[in-house]
Amino acid sequence: MQTSILNRSFTPLLTPFMESRARALMIVGCAVTQTLLVFFGLPSWQCPIRAATGIPCPGCGLSSAMVLLLRGRWLESFAIHHFAPLLALAFLVLVTSLLPTLLHQKAVNLITHIETHTTFLIKTSEISLRKVS
Repeated sequence: MQTSILNRSFTPLLTPFMESRARALMIVGCAVTQTLLVFFGLPSWQCPIRAATGIPCPGCGLSSAMVLLLRGRWLESFAIHHFAPLLALAFLVLVTSLLPTLLHQKAVNLITHIETHTTFLIKTSEISLRKVS
């Protein structure tokens, strides 16, 4: 009973992107490019919302937080943006698009199962938000 209610009320977030290899690779390519630009201190894409309004958007700071995460400075990364670990996890999931077709399909099925039956991303977000407050 609970699973059927959950399936109707929760739509997977990552699997629609994983199912389309082209879309997943485009997202991964942009994410890798932005992270490497920030990592090496090169000019990178600026937030269009912050550039237009001067107000940081909810995603501002993610690139810097991801670089700190890659450098092993977890606490500093979490202090800059609490969703950096979740973004890293989502990035790793999307990288499965590089796998051969059979393994890719198994990964899509697994992530779909995890997302729909355990509400993995929502529960992880709730835990992160509880730690903040």
